[in-house]
Amino acid sequence: MTYLEQAVATVADIPAAIVAFAEARGWTVGGLAPQSEITRPGGGKTFSIAAGGTATRPSVFVTATDGSGMFARIYSPRRNGTQNAPIVLAPTKLHLFGNEAPFTEENPPYVAVAIEFGFNNFRHLYIGNMVKMGDYEGGEIISANQYAEPVNSNTNNPSFTSVYHKYLFSANHAHQTDAGIGAGGVNIEHVDNAQPWRYFDGPTGTINMYTNFNGREVFGGWQDVINSSLASSGIASYSASNILVPVNLYVPVSGGMGSDYRFRPIGHVPGVRLVRMDGIDPGEQIEVANKNWMVFPEFSRDLRQNSPRDNSLGFYWDYETSYLCGLAYAMD
Repeated sequence: MTYLEQAVATVADIPAAIVAFAEARGWTVGGLAPQSEITRPGGGKTFSIAAGGTATRPSVFVTATDGSGMFARIYSPRRNGTQNAPIVLAPTKLHLFGNEAPFTEENPPYVAVAIEFGFNNFRHLYIGNMVKMGDYEGGEIISANQYAEPVNSNTNNPSFTSVYHKYLFSANHAHQTDAGIGAGGVNIEHVDNAQPWRYFDGPTGTINMYTNFNGREVFGGWQDVINSSLASSGIASYSASNILVPVNLYVPVSGGMGSDYRFRPIGHVPGVRLVRMDGIDPGEQIEVANKNWMVFPEFSRDLRQNSPRDNSLGFYWDYETSYLCGLAYAMD
């Protein structure tokens, strides 16, 4: 495993840093900056990485170049300010994680990025390949997270569990516009899977994802219950231990809208785990089973569970909170 910390000043600095880090890990680089392309060692889907958006809503996005429209995108956090004129937080550093050759089915290549926007403000990007369970081909995975923003001046203050947040590797959110939200997905090429790219996105027309799957989803991150319920209970202060939960991903099979479903496991995401951040500071290194991990909040570690808005200060939230929901990245 390799870890690199790199200072950045704008989102425009981020794509080149990711591409250079990937190239040093053996990824093939093509295309021309500012929209360079990377392909994992051994071949597979190619992804372009670029910065975009506007001055008041800058973004970084990873796009599959296969014509599927699949992409993952983060936006810079925005605070206070009047509507359409927010205070935009600038990125300050990248925390880049990846693995080294020899690459195997159990050690597929990946690049994970925790983007810091000043202390305790984060976004996450992930590009890699599943540690597969099953005989499907492909396995490429991209994902990004995003915090909900006010729609109008009457928008309620969201809890960290709100379905309007987009957690990494999670489908439990209410955007429901396929890849257009930039949630990312997993490429599952198999005769029994009609839609190869499965989205980290909830079912159309409802926020009750557990009874309304439509066959396009993949899920397993924070707020998807199946793994996060384990991570939420993963407190072992009596033994001074941190419990890391693998990000096992699942797809729904059978049934139709409103029907019962079976969930099929497709493997886990390498190099990252879910962890409760009780007693863990953002960016802190912990040791679990003789391995070192670096831990970051999904958005911001804060014991306050809601994001209020003081209308005397502005339109956007005063701060973000993902409570104690954390992501741990392997350092060795």
